[in-house]
Amino acid sequence: MSLKHWWLALVCGVALALPAAAQVEPEPEQPPPAPAPPEAPAAEPEKAPAKKATSLEDPPLHRWGGWTISGAAWSPELLGADEEVAVVNDPEIPHPLMLGTGSHIRESWRVAYHLPKGIGSVVFGYDSMEDEERAENALPGVFVFVESRAFPAFRGAFDDDLADGVSSGARRKTREMRIEFAGRAFETKLARGTWSAGYRSVDHNRAVEIHYLGIVPNLPPVIPPQVPNPIDPAVFAPQPDIVREKSDFSGSGIGGGLDVEFILHPRVSVISGLSVGVLRGKVDTQYTSRASFYASTPGVPLTREELFDILENGTGDEVALVHQESVLHAIRTTSESLPAQTFDAYAGVQVSIFRGFKAFATLREAYYQNVALYVVPNASKGNDRTKHSAGYEGYQLGVSWRF
Repeated sequence: MSLKHWWLALVCGVALALPAAAQVEPEPEQPPPAPAPPEAPAAEPEKAPAKKATSLEDPPLHRWGGWTISGAAWSPELLGADEEVAVVNDPEIPHPLMLGTGSHIRESWRVAYHLPKGIGSVVFGYDSMEDEERAENALPGVFVFVESRAFPAFRGAFDDDLADGVSSGARRKTREMRIEFAGRAFETKLARGTWSAGYRSVDHNRAVEIHYLGIVPNLPPVIPPQVPNPIDPAVFAPQPDIVREKSDFSGSGIGGGLDVEFILHPRVSVISGLSVGVLRGKVDTQYTSRASFYASTPGVPLTREELFDILENGTGDEVALVHQESVLHAIRTTSESLPAQTFDAYAGVQVSIFRGFKAFATLREAYYQNVALYVVPNASKGNDRTKHSAGYEGYQLGVSWRF
């Protein structure tokens, strides 16, 4: 290639390289780093959505609060209130003749007003237990019943303390009312507790009546005795000895309790509770004992032998003079101060049927200590005083409704 051609090629190469070099700019210097923007506050964790109430939970309170009504039926057996009406004079083992107790269907009520915002509840409760029993014991002609409750003088058909029949009846009644404030004591996934405290009042009435009978008076020479006309032989049948005792207690005081529910299943819970109370009350008592004796001269008792001799050998006029006189011994007290205590415990199972409606079955024991007083006169012109208590035990079946 000639020199001219090499020169031309060099010029063309420079011409092509210059535009390309012009397009490549020098690398600029790095600017200082910009300050980091302030960190944004950390976002709060999202709250879990509120758990929806299930169909078994209690409905929420209204803005005015809510109510729970609970009713139960039970057949309480009266404990510790048996009455000794006589002593059986058994030659081997003398033993008391007791008037037992039975069981009767009774009701128990609870009404609770739940204050707004879960502050607590005002609870009203009412219980009424009553037992009434009667018994007849007779062994005609066999005088084995010792009149243990009658006044010591002139007891028995022939003033020997013995009767051949006993008719008795007793009535025991207890009523309790409570007005308490209740609040949540604790609550976990498996258990919840509720405490309560407030006012309570108790009334306990007790009355017993006993008739000691001479069913076969064993009057000579036959039964009934042969007596001159127009004397009616029935007038010689011994009059019954009658004993009546009565005690009426009314007291009020304070008490408290704790109820606990153990959750086994959304539908099933074990429930239990204990409540105690201390009362100050007043009691009225009454005792009367009417006994009788045979006499031919007013106010002068005849012995059994003298009576039999007149009926067997006396003239018509002497027989006509025989009669029976009554002797009454009585004592009464009013408004006597008497402290008392109450204990109430239960345990059982509760089942949720649907929202707010539950059924429960429990074993319950209620005990009322020192709620009765017997005051009985004695032969030394004083009186014997005995305090009595009453307990009730039975199974309760009930339902409650929260709304």
